[in-house]
Amino acid sequence: MFIPDKTYCDAIVKECKDIIKKDFIIDDFEISCYYHNNIDYNSMLYYKSYELDGLTFVKDNSFVWGRFLMTHKIYYLNENDLVNANDILDGQIVNVTEIVDGETFIFVKLPNGKIIPKTKMSFDNKVCREVTKIVKHNRDLRVLVLGCMKNNLHPIFKYHNDNITLIAVRTQTGDYIDLKNVDFNIMKSRSYKINDEQSNLQYWIDYSKDKQNFIGWIIYFNDRMIKLKTNWHKIKQKNFS
Repeated sequence: MFIPDKTYCDAIVKECKDIIKKDFIIDDFEISCYYHNNIDYNSMLYYKSYELDGLTFVKDNSFVWGRFLMTHKIYYLNENDLVNANDILDGQIVNVTEIVDGETFIFVKLPNGKIIPKTKMSFDNKVCREVTKIVKHNRDLRVLVLGCMKNNLHPIFKYHNDNITLIAVRTQTGDYIDLKNVDFNIMKSRSYKINDEQSNLQYWIDYSKDKQNFIGWIIYFNDRMIKLKTNWHKIKQKNFS
């Protein structure tokens, strides 16, 4: 997993118009956020910019840029060559989590110790304000976030209908921790125990044809991750488009 530093991010912002940088000053601390805006797959591959989907840097008192990860760009099955079903149909599935609706957000720690929420490119929108209110009354959430930061882990959440759901926890090197191993009293995306039948992609493709009232899954292989929508959700999206 390639996790770029700030120098690399600044360089590709100058080269690629579809990669956007936004700077902030919060409590006198410099913050930079990066986001890819409708970037095509070939450019994503060329610039190795999978992580620039809300990747955030905060300059500390030693002029070192601390890095905070969100989820990397994950493509839907058959969206491009990386996730072509013909190439991965025989791949070994190691984990599956449910896709959760809502807006993605993380927490960022400032050098003064303050911990604040941010969405991909904002610290001051409705989601951030609502999350700030929830945090004040949710001790379990505070304990989870503080514990992760103490151990150099990056928890990632979704906000939807006044609820907060943990969807991923990543290491400094970008690896994803199995949510079944995250034992906190907080709502989290369902993570499946994979049996022999479920370790095959065809099982999930068949399952997606009949599953109702459900968005889909993130499917983890040893060397990549994909998203798979249910037919029910595809029809729902088409009807509302």
